Amino acid sequence: MISSAGAGRRAPGAPSANPSRIRHASHRANPPITSLYPHPTHTMPPPQPELKKYLDKRLFVQLNGSRKVIGVLRGYDVFLNIVLDEAVEERAGGEKVRIGMVVIRGNSVVMLEALERIGGGDRGGDRDRG
Repeated sequence: MISSAGAGRRAPGAPSANPSRIRHASHRANPPITSLYPHPTHTMPPPQPELKKYLDKRLFVQLNGSRKVIGVLRGYDVFLNIVLDEAVEERAGGEKVRIGMVVIRGNSVVMLEALERIGGGDRGGDRDRG
């Protein structure tokens, strides 16, 4: 025989049989996950190339296909597309061809190298003082 003596009782800590109470208690104990973890775009800025310190500086740019260009950086964007002024293409055999102002697509850039001192300020200390 099955006893019905304990049928109406629940174990200590067990959830109540009323579904509205379960949802309410669950919501209080576990806040919505969106409030705990904000969307990543709200916490971090999108990644961008750090080329601000290279603006108006002479750069050597190595491109895919063994191409090389030297010029003054005038602008860039998040895709590493760059604008060089007074650009010179260095061809095989050392031949140099002046190409003026040029836009280089970012996905063709293999390496950037500064040909001038970047930042730094006055490193001489008392050198200029008399």
